[in-house]
Amino acid sequence: MTVPLSRRDFLRRSGSLVGGAAFGAAIPAAALSAPSTSPSSDRSLAALLAENRSRYPFSSRSAHLPMSLLALSSMGASPARLEDFAEKGLRGLGPFPAGGRPVDPAAWERSLGRRESVPSFVRLFASEIRARGSETVLRRSLPVLLPGVSSLAFHALIRTAYAVRFHEEEDLPHALGCWAATFGTLGPIEEASKPDPDPLALLERARRSAQLGGKRQRGDIVAVLNGAAALPGFETVSTALSIRDDSVARMADAALRLYAATRDFTVLHLVTGTQAWRVLEPLLPDRDLGRRYYWQAFAAAYVGLGTPEVGPPLAASAASWDAILEETRGRDDDHDVKLVDACREEEKVYGEALYRRAAALRLGLA
Repeated sequence: MTVPLSRRDFLRRSGSLVGGAAFGAAIPAAALSAPSTSPSSDRSLAALLAENRSRYPFSSRSAHLPMSLLALSSMGASPARLEDFAEKGLRGLGPFPAGGRPVDPAAWERSLGRRESVPSFVRLFASEIRARGSETVLRRSLPVLLPGVSSLAFHALIRTAYAVRFHEEEDLPHALGCWAATFGTLGPIEEASKPDPDPLALLERARRSAQLGGKRQRGDIVAVLNGAAALPGFETVSTALSIRDDSVARMADAALRLYAATRDFTVLHLVTGTQAWRVLEPLLPDRDLGRRYYWQAFAAAYVGLGTPEVGPPLAASAASWDAILEETRGRDDDHDVKLVDACREEEKVYGEALYRRAAALRLGLA
């Protein structure tokens, strides 16, 4: 028998209280350590990020731009290159909305998913960060938001992780505000009857399922995820990951191998999303439950893609990281930049040479 786990249950089990309750304990310092590579032009970069925050937040360009600028800067892009990249991204974007539907600071979770409330959400998170600091605000807000980990096609998660990774406290309220305003879940988590610790085995279970196998969904990423989650039998895979200490590493490996096999645009977001998850996970009071929500979104992306065969790992690329980074610094595609950045960061953690091949494949260098 399965027992649904609602968002309220998630919050209760995570030890996080919403509304006017006190913030939790401080986040481990390792989660907010200095960036692995310092931005090359702080003043220019700060001005460009501020300009992006003044624009309409739900455009794909404005949603991607902060991450791309930070990634390019960490790759050694010149101030002139950053300005050129930002100018192209900001061209034609309207202003950030004024006013907006109010949000009750004592019960802000009741307004989740209201795009018209994004100005109020941003003001609320900015005020809380000024008053309490980013660590406690993240500690409190992430358990509320993580059931919607795939909101805005994973971009809310990824933007928040970039703000944490690079200590961008001015961008953090916008990242959290956009996450709250676009919040949506893929349904309750249930206790699975046939758990398995291997994500690749669960993907194969979905591929062989008469209910899920080959059921490709159409539309944008959000539509694909929601369509997959609505399929009968989805919970037999989406709730079945048995959480272990190495679960994130296993999901990272599955995302990498799936991208190398398919080069699919949705799967690209699993690579960058899993890297972002790794950055934010130390901030969670209930790591295991958070992983289950992330796996649910991961499984929805795979099922929505049509359950392609993952296949064996490929050989490493002959292209060097120096060549890959040089090529990336000249690219105007946000997804090129973010995937290369995620692959470089994940290789540092896992030592897996296939990350270099995935980056090279994206750029046509493999």
